[in-house]
Amino acid sequence: MWFKKSMGALVALGLVLAACTSPSASTEPSGSAQPSVSQAPPAEQVLRVDIGNEPPSLDPTQATDSASIQVLRSTTYPLAYFDGDLNVVPGLADDWDVSADGTEITFRLGAHKYSNGEDIVAEDFVYSWQRLADPREAAGYSYVLADVVGYDDISAIDTATATDAEIDAALLTLGVSAPDSSTFVVKLKHAASYFVYIATLWVTVPQKAGMTWGEADGYVSSGPMIMTEWNHNSNIVLEPNTEWGGDPVTIARIELSMIDDPAASLAAYEADELDIGAVPTQEIGRIQDDPQLSGEVLEGAVLSIY
Repeated sequence: MWFKKSMGALVALGLVLAACTSPSASTEPSGSAQPSVSQAPPAEQVLRVDIGNEPPSLDPTQATDSASIQVLRSTTYPLAYFDGDLNVVPGLADDWDVSADGTEITFRLGAHKYSNGEDIVAEDFVYSWQRLADPREAAGYSYVLADVVGYDDISAIDTATATDAEIDAALLTLGVSAPDSSTFVVKLKHAASYFVYIATLWVTVPQKAGMTWGEADGYVSSGPMIMTEWNHNSNIVLEPNTEWGGDPVTIARIELSMIDDPAASLAAYEADELDIGAVPTQEIGRIQDDPQLSGEVLEGAVLSIY
């Protein structure tokens, strides 16, 4: 099983759960140099994690649940992201400017590619954000664009009576634009100092028309990992995206199990079938009293609202 120190290899899975891992019984790997993006990680670097259940959707526009978001945090990447102290830091955007009156944010993209080798350009964010606002998509998190110019009128459209042409025309009024391939501009109805946090969400990641989200075959990633297997109601396998241009990926594979029973998840962990598993409430006392398991519990804050 994996040691605690190996958790540093998990670059973007975004897991937030009370969990167990193996006791530290070795030192860090020797050598300080990290592999470049083109270098393959050691074959034994595999992390086995239980995400609890089948992701209902890995379409970033449609995902609303924690299982889907855990996967998307590895396979997609937004304009901005969070560091370990929850500060907003550059993601696919190298930097951004806010206008003096606070109503316009200009993001400047770095040079990044999708897993299929295509360039990620500002027009992809225009498409993605328009798709999020599109009432025909009925996206559960479309309201995060409520501060954007034009969103209110778009969200008020009655899809039962409006034609596709009318809706398409309305989407062009959404306050997002791409003056060039590396510049994405968002216009807000009013100053909203928190809006850069919106740009960290999984629903705001870049997309191109024609992308599909239903299976591993043909799934295109913008993040550090790609999905190589999706065995429904069983497991998902993630491997490094060789086109990823961010911080190097230092893990060979992430295996995500879908065990919807916390007791079964813990049993799989204790049987050395998982490296991270859920801790059922009724087992907390036993684990706290166990001299080995008590040292394997990982506790942390969750950035979420209920």
